[in-house]
Amino acid sequence: IAKQLYTYHQGYGLPGKPAPMLLQSGWTDDLFPPSQSLRIYNAARALKGYAALQFGDLGHSRGSNKQNTNHAFQEQGASFFERRLKHTGTQPANGSVTAYTQTCPKSAPGGGPFTAKRWSKLHPHTVTFGSAAGQLFTSAGGNATIAADFDPIANSDACKEVKAESEPNTANYTLTSPGFTLMGLPTVAATVKTVGPFGELVARLWDVLPSGEQRLITRGVYRLNENQVGTITFQLHGNGYEFPAGDTVKLQLLGRDAPYYRASNGTFAIEATNVTVSLPTL
Repeated sequence: IAKQLYTYHQGYGLPGKPAPMLLQSGWTDDLFPPSQSLRIYNAARALKGYAALQFGDLGHSRGSNKQNTNHAFQEQGASFFERRLKHTGTQPANGSVTAYTQTCPKSAPGGGPFTAKRWSKLHPHTVTFGSAAGQLFTSAGGNATIAADFDPIANSDACKEVKAESEPNTANYTLTSPGFTLMGLPTVAATVKTVGPFGELVARLWDVLPSGEQRLITRGVYRLNENQVGTITFQLHGNGYEFPAGDTVKLQLLGRDAPYYRASNGTFAIEATNVTVSLPTL
């Protein structure tokens, strides 16, 4: 990435630094999740270049494209181009982040803005939970109907709710929310014992509401080696989302989440122990 950015910027007669970039990603964009902008942001910053971030509930499906979020980011974009092309106005500070949260129902304006001088300062705290006890699941996956309900091709509503249930053939870890705002990419760590080839470990983070319904907040996937044993760490796509006090925060692990993630060609079983999820918070 760094080499590509350097080559791109040479075309503008400024060798040695990457092109200045204002990077926008949707928390709920299931095609281009925030990690893609973060890779470029980190590479540009490492080369002492200019990069600023925008995150909100927008983009491709399931993105809600909140009017207030889109308008604020468009104004920032206009200021960025005025500064770069006309040498007037004020652009977002180098390294800065502006974020709006996902809010429900879909018609509600995005929460925020929340700002920080750099990405790491946007989420200075964490909420962590999990369990050391072992849980077993397989490549067959959980409830196929729930997986289909959250296929972004068929569902464009980031606030969609389904009945909360303990899906068969899944591992589940819960926390009663003390009231906090997730802001960033959750990190899952676990010790795994895999039997079989082409292992696929999917993680979903749910908000289980007092009504008995649940809402998908974010998810991620980790590819396992054949018969892999040991500790793994990976991040979910991320979100900006307020978990009200009293709701149940649920991390779910399973071996299949098709049609969103392509189902593995292999047949495998996974035993997960010492599972923790760390949620970055405001």
